Amino acid sequence: MRDLLFDFGTWLRKKAYPSPKIEFYTPIEGLDKFAPITSAAKNMPKWYKELPKIYPPNSERQDGIHGEKLLPTGNPVEWRTVGETVKTCPGLQDIMTAGYVVPFWGSALVEVSQDGTSAASVTSSVNATHYDGQSADFIKTTTAKSSLREWCQYVQGLGYSDKEIVAWNNLQAKMKGQWEIGTHPAHQYSTMINQLPESYASTVMKIVSPWRIKTPKNFSTMVMPPAYNWNDAYEVLPGIINTDYYRLFNVFIVPRQKGIKFQIQFKDPIAQWFVFPKHQLPYEVRQQNEQDTYDQKVAVNAIHTNWGSSKGYRMMGRKQEGGRCPYKP
Repeated sequence: MRDLLFDFGTWLRKKAYPSPKIEFYTPIEGLDKFAPITSAAKNMPKWYKELPKIYPPNSERQDGIHGEKLLPTGNPVEWRTVGETVKTCPGLQDIMTAGYVVPFWGSALVEVSQDGTSAASVTSSVNATHYDGQSADFIKTTTAKSSLREWCQYVQGLGYSDKEIVAWNNLQAKMKGQWEIGTHPAHQYSTMINQLPESYASTVMKIVSPWRIKTPKNFSTMVMPPAYNWNDAYEVLPGIINTDYYRLFNVFIVPRQKGIKFQIQFKDPIAQWFVFPKHQLPYEVRQQNEQDTYDQKVAVNAIHTNWGSSKGYRMMGRKQEGGRCPYKP
């Protein structure tokens, strides 16, 4: 009941004092329906969804960690977290659910030279042509370019109807000239090349985005790789833009291999956007004091008195928002 009342109070505060709004918009009609930007919480990686919070006692993954007696949850008697997985780690939870995920709005074939110094791409928008019919039979025709046919078949595999696939193709045709994937001249980042892993290509590619970001005054946007969404083809480079006055935001990538050919498919997550206030707080570096020791004891109590570290962590957060912390010594 206490938790319910707390959540209701939080809802009332948000209604009374609405948060500043972030706006993601595009000049491409229909793009917001086919590949909308969504909350990161709706794009949790598949591996994370499939991971249990706790493995059964004496399972293969847990056996042999150390020999003490385990509770039914898989935890040792002293309530440590042997049986738990990273699914109970609040740090992973928070970064995977924070911000917004950008799904790829088209499809692209990328080929990197054998020495890694150059790369080229073919996009679905370049190949697409407007189609007036209502069925997707054109996918099977020999007049359609093979890459476009493969991309449309991929979209079909995502569960779209024939009519929707035609609409997707027409959207790609409409986007022709609105976005592209190109390379940047090497002299712009020549001193960075030697810092790249040896296996990486030495070319930086820019994915020109059809999306715009509008944030309230004094808020910026950081672009990062989608958290814990691994791929072995390319790495997204981080960056920050002052989106309270500059709306354009592209995505830069570096291929992870020389001589590689890879696809970026429709709706693949290609970036995670974090919006944050851009003022920088003053800071100090010092020794731990009595208040720090006390705060640390509260945190340790919160974690160690719960079978699952994230529960105590969340309840501590409620204290910060005005709730009662049950873990004070």
